[in-house]
Amino acid sequence: MAERAKLPPPSAPPPSRLPALHAAMLAALLGGRDLERVAALAADAVGGSVAIMVPAAGVAVAWPPRPEPALDVLGRYVTHRLALEPAQVPDGLALELPVGADGDALGTVLLLDAPDGGLGDAGDVLHLVATTAQIGMALNGTAGGEKVAENLLLDLLEHPGELAAPEILSRAWRAGTDLASGAVAAFAEDNDGTGPYWIEAALGEEFPTALVLRRGDRLHALLPARRRDREGEETMRAALRLAARLEPEAPLALSPFEPAPERLSRALREAQLAAAVVQRASATSLDASSGVYRLLLRLASEHPDELRRFYAATVRPVAEYDTQHQTQLLETLRAYLANDCNMNATAAAIFAHRHTVAYRLERVRELTALDAFRHEDRERIGLGLKAWALLSPEA
Repeated sequence: MAERAKLPPPSAPPPSRLPALHAAMLAALLGGRDLERVAALAADAVGGSVAIMVPAAGVAVAWPPRPEPALDVLGRYVTHRLALEPAQVPDGLALELPVGADGDALGTVLLLDAPDGGLGDAGDVLHLVATTAQIGMALNGTAGGEKVAENLLLDLLEHPGELAAPEILSRAWRAGTDLASGAVAAFAEDNDGTGPYWIEAALGEEFPTALVLRRGDRLHALLPARRRDREGEETMRAALRLAARLEPEAPLALSPFEPAPERLSRALREAQLAAAVVQRASATSLDASSGVYRLLLRLASEHPDELRRFYAATVRPVAEYDTQHQTQLLETLRAYLANDCNMNATAAAIFAHRHTVAYRLERVRELTALDAFRHEDRERIGLGLKAWALLSPEA
């Protein structure tokens, strides 16, 4: 029987380039913690463009390098993807992988402008980039994005009007937030020792990408608009839900919704004014976020002289009389309106006789020509009291 021909031994598979590539990435990272060099190695390996976007750490690198506007587009895309919101896919996007572990994505690695020959082992290469970036996050911590947010809020508070919209948007998405559709500003002050960290935790549940600045016992925040919420109605409702949840343990004062990024400095100021209203007028944070207060906050911010003129034409003579004669006319007015103009309830609230209430209201009429028993005059008095709260020294 003829001997069967022997088959040649199978050839060994070609050696993988991935271990050497991973070693080069780690060397670049550990040598200088340089993620741009990691992106360059990956881009060379796949023949396309690679971007590493980690908003939580303020990381935004691409190779070949891209101008700031192009990085902004990628940053907004990643920010919305991480927030599980609809996002417009960037031109040329071929593949993306998350940076993070256990389902907790911190960022994304993107392959753009892939070569015509197919992806090949591009998925494996991007996986190495994501793993290397995750190691970089562990080495550096993830406080970079938090620091970017704090610095942005500081600049908005301390240098109002100096930041243009493109810079605000760019710095915001590097902190993991998209402010292109606007935001509501929030302000809280720790008066009972609960600490701003507890307030910040509640903020994060309702607005995961909120920008937050803690300054001692004060907390400033920008609550970004919901996606495509151009009018801010849904965002404002969410902010009011949050304020209701925190009331009364930690009053959260809110600004009106501000759609224009370049005017967010004003919104931060208005949130502080609203907090002063809460403190000065014995209101709640929800009162200070009502439609009337929001209009007055905007007036106080943009046209303070007009607000002062309105205050002068309503309750300023009463406030000055109280100061000069140590009386309680303003307190009586506030109690009267708060108790639906019920004389007996007002008297009980201020621990006085109802005839005393009537006398004080008559004194108010003499000082201001406004009669608290007439509906039209009561409306002017109510607005005047709100103006007084905004124009007080505490505000």
